[in-house]
Amino acid sequence: MRLVYKMALEFRLQDRFGTPLLIQALKRAMIHKAFGAHYVENILHQETAPKQDHPPVQLQRQDLNRIRLEEPLLAEYDAYILKRKE
Repeated sequence: MRLVYKMALEFRLQDRFGTPLLIQALKRAMIHKAFGAHYVENILHQETAPKQDHPPVQLQRQDLNRIRLEEPLLAEYDAYILKRKE
């Protein structure tokens, strides 16, 4: 009975997302050893969901808004925070 349900879900996913996207999701699921139909469905939802680019958070202190890092360095951040606590 579970196999019938899983196959029905796969066919529903194929109707909803199309064969190429389903095959791509199945390949990704196999790479991650996620063999359930719900895993494949989740992959399809993640792949087809619109990507949202959120603007940076604007802080009240403008000097903090102007900080730009080429590469985040947590040690420098820690030093800044520790210096501020003194």
